[in-house]
Amino acid sequence: MQTNTSFLSALRTPRLAAIAAAVVAAAALTASASAGSIAAFSGNTQPSKSPADSATVNFAVFNRTGGAAGDSFGTGVSSFDSFFAAGTSSGALDTSASYLYLYQTVANGNTSTGVFQNTVGVPQSLVSSFGSFTGTTFSTAVVGTPAGFGNTSPASTGATPVILSGQSGLTGFTGANFVSIGASSVKANYFATEVPFGSASVLWGYTSNFAPVIGNTAILEETGANGLAPAAAVPTPSAGLGGVVLLVGLGVNAARKRRATA
Repeated sequence: MQTNTSFLSALRTPRLAAIAAAVVAAAALTASASAGSIAAFSGNTQPSKSPADSATVNFAVFNRTGGAAGDSFGTGVSSFDSFFAAGTSSGALDTSASYLYLYQTVANGNTSTGVFQNTVGVPQSLVSSFGSFTGTTFSTAVVGTPAGFGNTSPASTGATPVILSGQSGLTGFTGANFVSIGASSVKANYFATEVPFGSASVLWGYTSNFAPVIGNTAILEETGANGLAPAAAVPTPSAGLGGVVLLVGLGVNAARKRRATA
């Protein structure tokens, strides 16, 4: 992609130049995103809070461009759309949205504790549908190179995930296990059965017309811990230029240690 240097040089203030550069960078991201997962926003994070290593959150962002009927976002599973189970208050899967954000909760820390909530920070106004995908999983327990436990843990990206369907033994969302949304986060609530230690959830997430940046995800088990993961965001100069944007207000309160009852 070529940049119009005469246009940039004509700008008279650093602020205008920064905004123009952000537009150019955002256009480059859109142009480079093909059907299927976006490697720069696919991988994992491993939230932790001493002394307990909590879990892994696998994630992948898919672009609708080039998707096919039944697999609107080019996941590689021909009937992927049909596996969608709408979250609380969500409508049907928005197959006209530009992006699909997928997450998977994996309870694989250094304790035998299950996970009973996993949230991703995203403004509710940017989400067009949300829920889970019955019987689906990423093909590996941890997508990409492990990011390493830490609080706040980094995001390891650059993965090309493979999605499998018809899988058993995954924690799903029925009854008191449900996907919900708040003003600033989408929440995977495992209040009934948790994600047992050594197990993984089905894929869950949301659709949006807004491109990804690196934001925040949180795990809640005996303690709460944060990690970095992709999320939809309103374009800003810093985000367009590759800046890290931390999305706060996840609705996770470390004081909520005790498991909720159905």
